[in-house]
Amino acid sequence: MPLCQQVHGHAAAKLMRLAATALVLFVGPLGCAVDTIDRSADAVPRSETLYVLIGGWHTEIGLPVDQITGPLRSLNEATAGARYLLFGWGQREYYMAKERTAGDLLRAAAPGPAVMLVTPLEASPADVFGSASVLAVAVSARGIALLSSYLWDELAKEPDDTPRPLASGPHPGSRFYASVSTYNVLYNCNTWVAEGLRAAGLPINGSGVILASDVVERVRGLQIKPR
Repeated sequence: MPLCQQVHGHAAAKLMRLAATALVLFVGPLGCAVDTIDRSADAVPRSETLYVLIGGWHTEIGLPVDQITGPLRSLNEATAGARYLLFGWGQREYYMAKERTAGDLLRAAAPGPAVMLVTPLEASPADVFGSASVLAVAVSARGIALLSSYLWDELAKEPDDTPRPLASGPHPGSRFYASVSTYNVLYNCNTWVAEGLRAAGLPINGSGVILASDVVERVRGLQIKPR
């Protein structure tokens, strides 16, 4: 499976949508998110590239290592030789489970601690996962810096301000790290990716994003660079 959360396919997507709908009906309609994106960013040259990976109902963000800025670069030290890093996010118990059951999937619909999965790649995401599973998006250098800060801020830290590792991940060199955010049906892996793209200055936000297809719909209208 190209992405570790590519399981249960349409059944998982349907469960996520139904659970989210039930939650909205229970707690009442959500307020509209305020779009605070600086639209002047559209005039900034988009000379860099980020990647959105789609696997089943799950999405992740990919960045070239040489574009990552700030303290997030410290993750490169543990991934010597990697040319790209993938960043995935999800419900801790479910995301870290070696074998997932229907019961695990149901529990993943409940709010709980989140975890970030960092996966190093020696080749481009499109070469590893196939171009059909990867969208390459043009973004400004400032956008990459802002996204690097977003990702760093999502990591829980040890007293020495280093990311808090939890366990090895499912792919060679990958590792799970504790996240400061809380997972729930209305703020899941795809919402998190959409908010990351928003942090990068792209004209989208995570409001109403539940499924991977919701992310794709928002990204489709952006300038997509050749894969």
